[in-house]
Amino acid sequence: MAKQLIGGHSDVDKEYLVRVKFGEHEVYIEPHFPPESLALLRHGLSLDDVPLKTAQVSWQNGEQLRFVMREGKKC
Repeated sequence: MAKQLIGGHSDVDKEYLVRVKFGEHEVYIEPHFPPESLALLRHGLSLDDVPLKTAQVSWQNGEQLRFVMREGKKC
C-alpha cells in the first residue's frame, strides 16, 4: 500500500509539516524569513542531487512550513 501512495508513479499529493528555525529565531519565524528563500524552497529542492518538481510551500503557522509535493520516490 505504501508504494501505491508514495512510490515513483503515484499521483497522490504528499504533505509534510516542517518546523523551522531561522538564525536566532525559533518562534514566529514567518516575518523574519525572506520571501526569496521561500521561493527557493518551492523551486530549488533536490533529493540525492536530483532536482525535484516544484512544490507548494506555505506557512502553516509562524513556526511551521507546509510542503505539498506530487512527486514520489521509490520506497
